[in-house]
Parts: sequence; C-alpha cells; structure tokens
Amino acid sequence: MPDFGFYLTLAWRNCWRNKKRTLIAVSSILFAVVLSTFTTSVQEGQHAQMIQGTVKQISGYIQVHKTGYWENKSIDDAMVISESDLISIQNSPEVKTLLPRIETGVLVSKDTLTKVSPLIGIDPEAENDMSGLAKRVIAGKFLTDSSEGMLIAEGLAKRLGVTVGDTLILFGSGFHGSTVAAEIPIEGIVKYPLKQLNQAMILMSLNRAETLLDCEGYLTSLAIDLVKPASMDEVKTQIDTLLNSGFEVMTWKDLMPELVQAIAADDAGSYLMTSILYLVVGFGIFGTIMMMTQERIREFGILVAIGMKKAKLSIVVLTEIIFISLTGTLAGFLVSVPIVVWMYLFPIPVSGDMGEAMLNYGIEPFLFVSLAPFVFYSQALIILVFGILAAGYPFNVIRKLKPVEAMRR
Repeated sequence: MPDFGFYLTLAWRNCWRNKKRTLIAVSSILFAVVLSTFTTSVQEGQHAQMIQGTVKQISGYIQVHKTGYWENKSIDDAMVISESDLISIQNSPEVKTLLPRIETGVLVSKDTLTKVSPLIGIDPEAENDMSGLAKRVIAGKFLTDSSEGMLIAEGLAKRLGVTVGDTLILFGSGFHGSTVAAEIPIEGIVKYPLKQLNQAMILMSLNRAETLLDCEGYLTSLAIDLVKPASMDEVKTQIDTLLNSGFEVMTWKDLMPELVQAIAADDAGSYLMTSILYLVVGFGIFGTIMMMTQERIREFGILVAIGMKKAKLSIVVLTEIIFISLTGTLAGFLVSVPIVVWMYLFPIPVSGDMGEAMLNYGIEPFLFVSLAPFVFYSQALIILVFGILAAGYPFNVIRKLKPVEAMRR
C-alpha cells in the first residue's frame, strides 16, 4: 500500500501537469482572499477611527465625575479629587495620561454677534499628549499653563468673523452662581476634524478657566487615556475600588451610547454585506473546482479502469485541492498585506456626500483600514475552508463515476 508521501507527490505533479488550469484556480482563491481581507479591514478601520476620533478628541476612554454630574452637566456639580488619588490612578501601568477639565457653557460675543459655546479649561500638555491638539492649530499659537488667552474653533471664528489677536466677550454663570463676564484675547485658532467640534469650541488653560469661573481646585471631569484600550473595563474597576461613593466612573461606551448604537447598526449592515461577499466568493471557488473536475472526467475514468481505487483517487484529488487552496491563500495573504499597509499609511480621502456623512458620524473623511492581525488570518482561514469544502463536488463525481462512460467523454 503506497504511503502518504506517494499521495503528496502524485497530487503535486497533477497540480502542475496543467499549469493554466491550476493558475486559474489559484488566482480565484487569491482574489477572494484579497477582496475579503480588504473589505473586513475597511470595516474594522472605520469603526476603530470612529471610536478613536471620538475618544481621543472628546471623552477619553474613561471619565471620572462627581455623582450626578453627567445627568445634569452643571458646573455646580464639580468635584475635588485628592492629590493622593490622582497619583494612585496615574501609577496604574495601564493609564497613559490624566486630563483634568473644567467645563461649562457661555455666551461669546463680538460686536453685535453672540453665539453659545462650550468653554473647557484644559491641561494643555495632557490634552496635546492624547489628541495631538497642538498640530491642529492653524493660526496663532497653542496654549500653555500660564496662557491668559484662549483657543477658538475655526468654525466658530468664521461665524463671529474674528481672528488671532481679536478679543471676545464671554458671559455666563460660574461656580455656585458666580457671574462670568470677561474680555479674553484669542491666542490661536484650532481646526477640528469633527464638524460638531469645529463649529463651537473654546479652550483655555485650566488655571485661567478656574480663575474665570471662580472654581479653583475643582474639576467637572477627569478624562483618562489608556496605554491599551482593551484594558478599559479592568481600569474602570480599579478606579471604582479606589474612589469613594461620591464619584461615578464611566467608560466611553457609557458616555456615548449613541456611538455604540451607530457601530452596532453598521455592524449589522456589514454582516449582511460580508455574507453576500462570502456567498459570491464561495460560488466562485466552487465554480473553479467544478470546471477543473469536469475537465478531468476522462482522466478519472481511465485511472479507475486500470485499477485505481476510487477512495485513493479521492484522496489524491483532495490533496490537490488542499495544495491549490493553500497556495492561493498564501499568495492572497502576501498580496493583501502590502495593499492594506499602504492604505493605512496613506488613507484615501473621501469627498462629496459620503465625506459629509462621515463627518456627521464623527469620522474624518478618509478611507481608514485596520492592521489588526485577525483581519488577515481570519479571512485567509475562511477562504481556505471554502476551498476545502468545494472538494465535496469532485468526491461526489468520483463516487458516482462509471469508467466506461467517463472514457468516452
């Protein structure tokens, strides 16, 4: 009885007896791997960018508030976190940056124009570390801890008709009913990629905002950036344990349930599209295997007629299909990796209605992709399984094969 090495040798030689046929089959699988990898990479990349853009520019992965603040969002619900608690949180190996903030709403005026805007006091260095905010300053300069002026969003600056060096009047309510009324110079203009932020945003140094709002030592929120997003739930639990019952600790999923719902809805549509893609790919691979099988009916008939067992012939054919599937999968993997890496380094801009829709969803208008390892190996494995499952057709043909009829073809 021939050993397994015989089947391997015979199958390998059979694959390359008809190079054109084999290359067509390999190309079919290669194309399927590249297409499914690209589609999955774009889907995962857009979701990651949606989360990253929102988390890095707005919320952080975790926020700490005084209990009840998030429901009312009133500066009167500001909190005091002890220095020892801040040090304990910062010392966690999974915590990258702490971002203390004081936030309220104010009326901002220039001549006869008045707009409503959120006012956020920030630690400039910490904010820049998380979001790269300094790189978004398109005029003037970025804030420092000692800055007496403010940064204003580009869209708001255009609506008010102001530029760097102009002075705006801010009016509103500060801590515990104190009155905010001050003339503040514009030190810089910042352009946010997210439309809703770019239309209305005023930033000050934390020190300046505390003085203006009469809330020295108080914070409305402590945002936390993480080294690894996957550790978010673990870090939340640690902070919950560390702080007393007067605080609430929330992840970005708690802070922005609408974003979670948008991703879930997009996932549902993506699963449908991916299922259709796999259906098309599966039929494409099956069609290629069916073509190869039909071309070899006479060959199979001759082999069975001269004494080769159908079981052994089936093993040889299965081994051939495994060789072809592995070759096509590996080639698809090697082709898809540089394509996805190139698109990761140089995202394709999206314009028109699609670009506008992406901005409204909080995504920069670019076609982002993901380099997560599972994107590549999962798709390669799925297509490989499709290729092997397609071997059921030649198995069935060989089982029903009648040598005399087959040799007449």
